[in-house]
Amino acid sequence: RVAGGDLLERANIKRPDDLGALSHSFDSMVESLNRFIEQRNRFILESFSGGLITLDIYGTITAMNTAAEKLLAVSAKESLGKSFDKVLAGRQFEMLRRTIHEALWEKQTFRLKKVPLETDNVPLMICVSTSPMTDEKGEPFGIIVNLRDLEEWERFHRELARTDQLATLGTFAAGLAHELRNPLGAIRGLAQLLSEDPTLPPHCKEYTRVIMNECQRLDGLVREIYDLSQPEPTPEVSVNLNDLVREACLLARSNADTAASESVKIEEEFGQLPSTYAAPKKLLQVFINVIANAIEATPPDGKILIRTEYHQNSEFPLVVAITNTGSNIPDELMEKIFEPFFTTKEGGSGLGLAIAHQIVRYHGGIIRAECRDDSVTFRILLPQREQPRKTSSQT
Repeated sequence: RVAGGDLLERANIKRPDDLGALSHSFDSMVESLNRFIEQRNRFILESFSGGLITLDIYGTITAMNTAAEKLLAVSAKESLGKSFDKVLAGRQFEMLRRTIHEALWEKQTFRLKKVPLETDNVPLMICVSTSPMTDEKGEPFGIIVNLRDLEEWERFHRELARTDQLATLGTFAAGLAHELRNPLGAIRGLAQLLSEDPTLPPHCKEYTRVIMNECQRLDGLVREIYDLSQPEPTPEVSVNLNDLVREACLLARSNADTAASESVKIEEEFGQLPSTYAAPKKLLQVFINVIANAIEATPPDGKILIRTEYHQNSEFPLVVAITNTGSNIPDELMEKIFEPFFTTKEGGSGLGLAIAHQIVRYHGGIIRAECRDDSVTFRILLPQREQPRKTSSQT
C-alpha cells in the first residue's frame, strides 16, 4: 500500500525482536517521507504568485498558501479539511463562492475573472482563475483556485510598462548624450569667447549670455535623462535620513523661486531614526526634488510639513513624508506623475519625480503620492539596511 502511494499506512508491529525493530524503522521511514512531501508541497504552494487554494471534488479545502490567508483573512490551518462553503460563509465572499461553485460542479474554467471582496471592512477587487486537477486517466479529482489582488496586479503591470519605457529611454539617452554634448560644449565655448570681445556691443553680449545659459540648461536636461534611464551603481555608506532631509530642505529652498520660497512656511518633525546603508547623494536628490516640487506647488503663505518616522516591524521601516497645503492632484493624473516627461508646470522637464521614483526603487523602497482635501503628501518608504549591497563594480 505504501508503494502504491498510501503514506498513512503503518506496519505497527510491536515486538521485542528483529521484526519489531524492522517495523519501527519502516514506520519512521514512512513518517519521514510524509514530512518531506508536506514540506515539498508547502514550498510549491508558497512559490505561486498570489493566493492559491486547492479543493477536492466535494468542495473540501485540501491546501491554502499564505498569500490566500492574507487576502481572504482566514486561517489555512483551520480551513483545511472543511468545505469552502463553511470557510467562506460571509456575505463578502458571496461572489467568490458562486465562482467556485461554477468551477467545481458546472465544470467551468475561469481566467482572471473580476470578483468583489471585502476584508476587514476594506472593499477590494480580486482576479480569480480556476483550473481542474485530473489524474493519469483524465478523471477530475479537484480544482485549483488562484487569487490575485487586482490593484496589486495592475500596479505590477504599470511598473513593468514603466521599466520597458525606461529601457527604451536608456537607448535613446545614450545616443542623445553623445550627439549633443560635444556640439553644446563648442557652442558654449564660442559664445564665451564672443562675450569676452571688448568690441562686442552690449546687446550682443546679452545674447551670448542667454546662449551660454541655455546651453547649460540643455546639458543639464541631457544629463538628467541619462541618469534616469541608466542609473549608475553607487557605493553605499551608513547614513541617517534626518541629516539628508535637513540638508535637502536648505538646498531646495535656495534653489526655488526666492519670493515663493520665503512666503512658504516649512515645519519639520524628525523622529528617532536608526542609521541605514544607502547612496547619500542619490537620496539627497530625491528629497531635494520632492521638497522643491512641494514649494512650487504651495501658494503664498502656505505650509509644508516634513516628517520622518520609524516603524520597527514594517517591511519599510524608514518613512519620510512631505505634505504641502493649498494644492491637489486630480485622480486621472495621479498614476502619471512619476512618468518621465509628464508635467503640468510651464517650463518643467517632467523628470524630477521620475528620477526620484527611479532612485527610491533602486534602494528597494516605494514612493507614493496621496491627496486629502487641499493637501498633497509624498511618502517615501525605505528598508533599513545594516550592511551595504554589493554594486557591480564591487563584485
